[in-house]
Amino acid sequence: MSSPSKVFEEATERNERIASGHRFIPLTAAIIAVLAALGTMLSHHRSIEGLTMKNNAILTTAKASDQYTAYLTKRVRIAVFSTLIMGDVIKDRKALATTQKSLDHEQATSAAVLQEAQRLEKRATEEQEQSEALMSSYVILEVGTTLFEIAIVLSSISALTSSRALLWVAIGISVVGIVLLAFGYFTTH
Repeated sequence: MSSPSKVFEEATERNERIASGHRFIPLTAAIIAVLAALGTMLSHHRSIEGLTMKNNAILTTAKASDQYTAYLTKRVRIAVFSTLIMGDVIKDRKALATTQKSLDHEQATSAAVLQEAQRLEKRATEEQEQSEALMSSYVILEVGTTLFEIAIVLSSISALTSSRALLWVAIGISVVGIVLLAFGYFTTH
């Protein structure tokens, strides 16, 4: 049989192990919760950035479309003025000179309108690509945040069951979450 003092020492050691372990688990859960909050904030910010960039791409595409329409309008005017002049439809010299002046103006300005339309179209494509990159980053940040939430649950279960294994699994999942948070944040910067 064990002596009462030995039993008392074992009980005291067990109590100290449990007490020290119970302080570590809530601290770990609190740190993971802070990381989850940080991940949520970053993912929401990234989502807003991505949607804003998508809206910019849509607006720029509309502007490019307007410029292409203006270019096509100029090309129609050029065709009409050219037809009137070459078809010898206009007999009045003053009207013919005005029509020629209008033709020259439309020809001179149409190239610039086309170049602006192409520039806007290129910018819209770049904005669309940036939006897709931001949304991809958002998804990575969300996965990292979800891993933190899972780790919080596992650390809570660990506290209830006094299972160190679940705590280490939670810490491992948190490490993966940290890596995803860093990767998701820095992929577009």
